[in-house]
Amino acid sequence: MRSVCFAFWDVAVGLPRKRISKKPLSCFRRVASWKLLGGSIKVDGKDESAQYPGFSLSFTEKGYASSNGGKLLKASGTWKCKDGKTAKVITLGKKEITITELTKSKLVFTFVGAGAAGIAGSYVVTLTK
Repeated sequence: MRSVCFAFWDVAVGLPRKRISKKPLSCFRRVASWKLLGGSIKVDGKDESAQYPGFSLSFTEKGYASSNGGKLLKASGTWKCKDGKTAKVITLGKKEITITELTKSKLVFTFVGAGAAGIAGSYVVTLTK
């Protein structure tokens, strides 16, 4: 499985400036599926998860597909890293999202815009595997 790496590098305090490892702290797995079950969609701090029952998001090597996302995201499209190198900020179709947390079982991203039912605001989307 290929991955795109975050630009955060492991830096040890107090050690010589020589970089010991070039391994990134975490990577965004290109092929992954995430679901709302156990997560949430908050707009300006208010839980709006009920607007997106059964929401899921899947990534392939170059594309993504979402289901039950209303206007949150288009049903499918391409994705890419904003700067072509790191995966902290990615573009899903024309929507720019910022990944704030990524573990083996959890993906959290944010964006500002409008989602289902025209709800505008700052979104925090938490999805699980």
